[in-house]
Amino acid sequence: MLRSAFWAVTAILITGLAAVPVVNACTAFLASGEGGVLFGNNEDFWNPATRMWFVPGGEGRYGAVYFGFDNLSPQGGMNEAGLAFDGFATRPKPVTGSLENEVVIDLSEELEKGPHVVDLPSVFPRNSAYEAFVTEQEEAVERRRRKRGSVELQADALERFSGIYRGPYGALEIEVADGALVVAAFGPSPLRLAPTSETQFFEATLMMDYEITFRIGDNGEVIGADVRILRDDFTMAELSIERRK
Repeated sequence: MLRSAFWAVTAILITGLAAVPVVNACTAFLASGEGGVLFGNNEDFWNPATRMWFVPGGEGRYGAVYFGFDNLSPQGGMNEAGLAFDGFATRPKPVTGSLENEVVIDLSEELEKGPHVVDLPSVFPRNSAYEAFVTEQEEAVERRRRKRGSVELQADALERFSGIYRGPYGALEIEVADGALVVAAFGPSPLRLAPTSETQFFEATLMMDYEITFRIGDNGEVIGADVRILRDDFTMAELSIERRK
């Protein structure tokens, strides 16, 4: 019985995260009946790179499945005991209808495989709504890149910014790779920066945009940088990092 509930809850969660139509807030629903409890949700967010990942249990803790995006910050999930969680904002409201593109996954079998991450869109057949959503977000990223513009800097000009920088959340490594300045610590993949001036760099992504302005000391050497994390020109966070000598 409990295993069937695992299947159902996981199926509903996946269906919710994979849903594409745009709504005004993240929502969740709960349904109980003979044979188990169903819990589902949608994540109303601009990032189509949804993920599902499995973390086996250990001493003093249950194994669990988590749902979120490619930064692997859990937006919701469920453990082996059937405890589910999610963050959402909506008023309680009765709902009716049926599920589309339902996929059932056995949580116990997935946990036996060890820790692993699944690209959620790969679980479901891509439909026209999903493709339109992804295209819209990718085009928005390109528009933000074009709006910022770029300048050309030679590899030797980029090398002066390479190094280890110390910030409030630990060390940040910046290096030159394939003719571009690359930051290794933002998100699951390296962040490739485009120069917008001799000391400022920018990159737009599906999740956030990043602006890094390097500070130059009196001796002409790079001593640190100011980092802004933005979304739609709104500053989400600002931090100062110092170059490690």
